[in-house]
Parts: sequence; structure tokens; C-alpha cells
Amino acid sequence: MLRVIGYVDALAESAENRRHLLLGNGFSIAAHPDFRYNSLFEEAFGAGDERLRQIFDALETTDFEQVLSSLDNAQTVLTPYPDGQAVAAQIQADRNLIARRLIEVITRIHPGSARDLHDRRYESVARFLQEMRRPNDQNLAGRIYTTNYDLLLYWATMRNWGQLRTRDGFGDGIDGLVWSEGDQQSVFHLHGALHMFVGPDGSITKLVWNRPLIDQIGGRIDRDMLPLFVTEGTSAQKLQRIAESPYLRHALSCFGASCDDPDAVLFVFGSALNDAHIANLIAEGHVQRVYASVTDIERARADMAALEARWRERRRVTGHPEVELILFAAAEAAPWG
Repeated sequence: MLRVIGYVDALAESAENRRHLLLGNGFSIAAHPDFRYNSLFEEAFGAGDERLRQIFDALETTDFEQVLSSLDNAQTVLTPYPDGQAVAAQIQADRNLIARRLIEVITRIHPGSARDLHDRRYESVARFLQEMRRPNDQNLAGRIYTTNYDLLLYWATMRNWGQLRTRDGFGDGIDGLVWSEGDQQSVFHLHGALHMFVGPDGSITKLVWNRPLIDQIGGRIDRDMLPLFVTEGTSAQKLQRIAESPYLRHALSCFGASCDDPDAVLFVFGSALNDAHIANLIAEGHVQRVYASVTDIERARADMAALEARWRERRRVTGHPEVELILFAAAEAAPWG
């Protein structure tokens, strides 16, 4: 039977464990409701985008990732058919346009600067992240992972660096802040982020704070310079994209290591754990307790119970310790207050 406990109780029973944290879109929505898929959809498409809207309507969703996944699958199926390659090429063009619109709309509706969030929000999120991170105890200090593209976690960790003492792997370079692989990194963007770009030499750079980041990002997009951003639809395609990037490859490897940490627990906030390449690492690991936030416990219970059953079956095959998936109400954690 799937266990449901209070957030405070989850903290209490994991007090002696390292806590690693995985953040999904619900973390960003809690701070900025416009990041909901419905809002992104309405902002992304104008009067001339009827065919793109019809694709979403046909799939009865406003979920960009689901649509991108469906279009990727459609291309694969069509290719062997007569004239299928021509249709697949049109699907690819539409798929790329939808992916670009997603990047553009997130940039457009994003808060303009870190100052747009009230101090109380930063105080609240610092408390939440510190409960996970615990930087004052080297034996208990955990890592923070996110699948979100936006700047909210970046702003939160920079604003509260004195409390959180996180490292994102970027250091001084000739043209800005350049990422280098190392074992001191504690914050990871598993699918990339708006403020990360790949330079002509392949280096991963992070935009600096000499002017508002959203203005910088918008200027680069206008010049057809897109951020390091995983928009591939299926989990297999995301994995292929991740494998092409040293940063993303390192981030996913570190997440796997955190899932394999026998002395740790994993907290998940705002994610339904739908990405197989992420959920599989949990199944393959040694972490024995996963605490996941849900907004509606009764609606989520069946799906989460099925996920736990798949994890446990995989653990039986590998001989790794049994894993327990434990639910708590997202409202109790209230990362942004």
C-alpha cells in the first residue's frame, strides 16, 4: 500500500540521510502560474498558426512535450510509406517550429528579472532548498536537480548563495562564465536551461549579470542562437540529445550517482516522473526511499502505485534494495510560500 505522509514527517524520517532533490515544472508553476502548459499554449500561437493548433487539438492536450513526442513518433512510422518521407519532412518542420515557439514563449512570459520576485518568495524558497541541501554538514549535503528550463532555480540559488552554497560548475572564462566538469557541482539542469548556450568551440557558457538575463536571451534568440535546451519528445530521443552534450551527459550521470547513493533519499517536487530516462535511473539505483509531492493525492495514487511497482520489480531483478515511493502534499512544502 502506497504510503502518504506529511512533509514535516518526511523531513523527520529522513533526518539522518542525505537528501537529493529533483524539481519539475510544478516548482516553477508554484512561483509563476503562467508556466502552466495551458498558459504557454495560448501565448505560443497566433492567428497564422492554425495547423499547429490543430495538432494540439487532435491530441487533446496543451502539453508541449506530449505533442513533440507524438510528432517524433509519427515521422518514424511514416518514413517507410510511399510519399511518407515528404509528409515526415513537413512534420519535422512543424515539430521544430513548435519547439522554437516553446523556447520563445517561456522567454516572453518569464519574469523580467530576479527583482520581479518578492523578497518573501526568496526567503521561503531558501528555507525549502536548505532543508534539502543542508550545506553545513558535509556528510548530509545533497544535490539539486531540475528538468525545468527557466531561471527561477538559478535566481533562487544565486540570491541565497550564502545559505545554500551551491555550485553550478561555471567559472570565469574569456567570454563569460564557462562550464567545466568537476565533482564540486551541486546544482544540475538535466534538460538544459534558458541561460546556457553552446559556443562556436563547443564550450558551454552561462550568461552573466551585466544586464537583465531575459533581455540577453531574447537578443540571442532573435539572432537564431538557441539555448542549450532539450525539446526532444520521447525519452530515447532526449537521451540521444543528452549524449551529445558534455554538460547534459555529466548532469544525468551525477543524477544516476545520486540515485545509487545507499545513504540517501530522493525528494521529488513538481514532477510526475514521466521521463523514462530519469525514472529508470531511480529503478536501477540503491536509494531506498523516494518522497514525491502531489497536488491531488487521490488522483495521483494509482499512477504512483504503478510506478512504485515497476521500480520494485526492477529492484528484484537487479538484487538492489527494495525502494519505497512515499507521497506528500505539495502545498505542505510550499517552496515559494
